[in-house]
Amino acid sequence: MKEIRAAATILLLRSHPQNGLETLLLKRNKKLKFGPGFWVFPGGKIEEADITATKSDEEAAKLAAVREAKEEAGLDLSTEELTYFCHWTTPAIQPRRFSTSFFYAFIEDGSVEIIIDDSEIKDHLWITPKGAIAKSKERTLPIMPPTFLALQRIQHCTTHEEVLAEFKKYQPRVLPTIGMKDKIIYCMYEGDAGFKNGDVDCAGPRHRLVGPMDGNYTFEYSEDCEVAAVNGGNHV
Repeated sequence: MKEIRAAATILLLRSHPQNGLETLLLKRNKKLKFGPGFWVFPGGKIEEADITATKSDEEAAKLAAVREAKEEAGLDLSTEELTYFCHWTTPAIQPRRFSTSFFYAFIEDGSVEIIIDDSEIKDHLWITPKGAIAKSKERTLPIMPPTFLALQRIQHCTTHEEVLAEFKKYQPRVLPTIGMKDKIIYCMYEGDAGFKNGDVDCAGPRHRLVGPMDGNYTFEYSEDCEVAAVNGGNHV
């Protein structure tokens, strides 16, 4: 059985005078084995030191997320600033698997300097959630499905308070089933007709993200699905 490594990541937002809410994305080094060249939220593995220094799994995840944000982007955050909003486990077919807690934080000082480590991270970008989704659909900003769906959840939010309210509605735990057809990836989530057997053509409810791995995703969700949409239904 493949090792599943515990990890944590932070969806960071700031308020821009002209653009409104913007999120921080970091570009991973193309030489990395996991997610090479993809744009991601700051984050990384939960270390043994994080576990021994805290009293719960969530506290350890927050500590790891804060440390990684400092290492990758030069950000000074506290664990008290983080709000948990979902958990993703990498599909079983992936060669490297992670069990990742997602947190949200708002940066009051929108002008804070981002200092990348220039090792694992090679570039950074502040962009609106809608802008990131648009560029992903154009396949000019490769982001992974969990990132895409997290941004969909908040694409209609205009304030920090609205984001918090959205994330407090629903905190899904997601382990996708992956199917392939004609070089297109089908990420099927609980409630999808193909979730249990991986059959992308299986008749029945739809709860899935479809597209090439580097973007141009389409989220499909049908009214007969009995499980809440992983993106909060905010894809329209």
